[in-house]
This record gives sequence, structure tokens and C-alpha cells, in this order.
Amino acid sequence: MLRRANAPTMLVSKRMSRSLQKPRDLKQPMRLDVDVRTDWPQVVVALAGIASLLLVAAGLFYTNQANRKQQDASRAQQDLAERGQVTERFSAAVDQLGQEGSDKIALRLGAIYALRRLMDDSPDDAPNIMAVLSAFIRIHSPSVKGRHPANSALYRSPEPAPLDVRTAIQQSIRRANANLTSSGYLDLDGSLISLPNEDLSRADLTATTFQKANLAGANLSMSSLVFTRLPGADLSGSNLAGANLRNANLSNANLHGAGLSYVVVLDSKVGPESFWVRTNIENADLFGADITGTDLSLVSGLTGDQLACSKIDKFTKLPVGISIPAVSAEECKRRAN
Repeated sequence: MLRRANAPTMLVSKRMSRSLQKPRDLKQPMRLDVDVRTDWPQVVVALAGIASLLLVAAGLFYTNQANRKQQDASRAQQDLAERGQVTERFSAAVDQLGQEGSDKIALRLGAIYALRRLMDDSPDDAPNIMAVLSAFIRIHSPSVKGRHPANSALYRSPEPAPLDVRTAIQQSIRRANANLTSSGYLDLDGSLISLPNEDLSRADLTATTFQKANLAGANLSMSSLVFTRLPGADLSGSNLAGANLRNANLSNANLHGAGLSYVVVLDSKVGPESFWVRTNIENADLFGADITGTDLSLVSGLTGDQLACSKIDKFTKLPVGISIPAVSAEECKRRAN
């Protein structure tokens, strides 16, 4: 005889058993018995946590403000200390620069290099430093008064400038981060500058006065000569290829045998160029000057006779109305002698 297996039993609460035994009225909404008692200790803990976070945030904010003020004060003190160092370096260099005598030339050279370094370190002081170096150069250079221009038969080449003067000029025109709107110009007005065969390539000589200067054989390639005054200067045999001569004054200058040619941009290879916009070359001696490919169409004071024995080609541009007289090679050789 087989025994029936016992059916599984299910434990049911009294409330559920009563609800199961009693049929529910479908018209009545179902009610859920939920215990919504407030747990006040947990609420207090949560509020305390929020308050702690707010206090921490406020503390961080005020600490950050205090640190920022302290950093600003430290930065101001550091700037003040740096300005003091700049003043000390400037005063020491000027004192050394004023040491006279041939036995003090090492001190003067050290002062010049120190001032150049100071210009690089403190661009705001560059105008004052340029003024000091300009004054030093003028004091130690002869005057142009009574000197004949370079295109005159009475012209005599002045002696080359001494080493300290040449160094002061070189360091002034090769300063780093030169911005002429704020760093000043080299003021040599009234001084006779003699820098024969000097390397002045890529130099910044903007608005500098080289009246009757001796720059024979100098390398001025790729230099900035914008608004530079060179009346009566000796530029014979100099290299001006690539120089920017916009608004320069070369009246009565000697450009005998000077290199003024340029190479046009070709196959992405940039060669030197010469810019002669509104340049004054009245009575300038261009005998033997190489101006092949140079644009002279906007210069002033140019005549055909000045170019009679110059080297030009089909790419040379001349002002409207300028014609070059035919001169034989023999005549040019005679004029050279």
C-alpha cells in the first residue's frame, strides 16, 4: 500500500491568514501597512555630517584666501628685491664704465657686457641703458664738425674707433628681444663713427645717425637701416645685400664698389633683398656698386650719371624718367683711377 507524500507546509502569519480567509471587497482600495516612524538619531547624524562639510569648505576657502594674500605679499617683496638688485647692478656697471685710462679698459669692457646683460634681464630698463651707452660712445668719439663728406676729394678716413667704443656699439645693436618702441635707439648724433670692415650684419641700426661715418668694407647685410641717417658716409666696398634701407638718408655717401644686389625668392630659397623705399641717395657715389636686381624705383635724388659705371641688370628697377648714359669700360676704368 503506497503512502501519500506529505504536502509542503507554508508558515503564514496570523494577519495574513485572516486576510486570506476573509474575502476582500474589490470595491475597497488596497491598504498597505507601512511603518513610517522617524529615526531621529540617524537624522541628527546626517545633519551633523552636512554641517561638518560646510565648516570644512568654509575653512578651506578662508585658508586659500589667506594663502593667496601671503603669496601676493611674497611676490611683491620678491619684485622689490629684484628691482633692488637691478639698481645695484646698474650703478656698479655705470661706475666701472666711467673709469678712464688705457689701464682701465678691461673694467670698461666688463661694464659694457654687464649693461648688455642687464638689458636682456630687465627690458624695462633698456631705454636708460641705451642712453648711457650712447653717451659713452659720443664722449669717446670725435665730432663730425669740420669733416668733409665721403664723396668729397678732401675726405680723409678717420681712425678706427677704440675697442671699448666698438664693443659698446656692437652690444647695443645686438641686444636680445629688441623692441625699438620701448627699448630706445642708439643716439650717435654729432659723433664721427669709424667702423671699417666691421661685422654689422643683421644689426638693428634703426634711426641711428652715422653722419660722415667710416663704414668702408663693413658687412651690413640683412641689417635694419630704416630711418638711418648716413649722409656723407663712406660705404665703399661695404656689403649691403639684404639691408632694409626704407627712408634711409644716403645723400653724399660713398657707395663705390658696394654690394647692393639681391636674389629673388626662387624654389623656396630666400636670398637677400634690399628695400630702398623713399631712400635719399642724392649725390651718392655708386661707382662700381653692384645693384643687380635691386628695386630703386622709389628712391629720391638718383640720377642716371650715378649709375653710369654701376653693375645693373634687367631686374634692376629705376625711377621713372631715369636713363643711364652709355659709358665705355675704358671710361669707367679711367674714372676709377
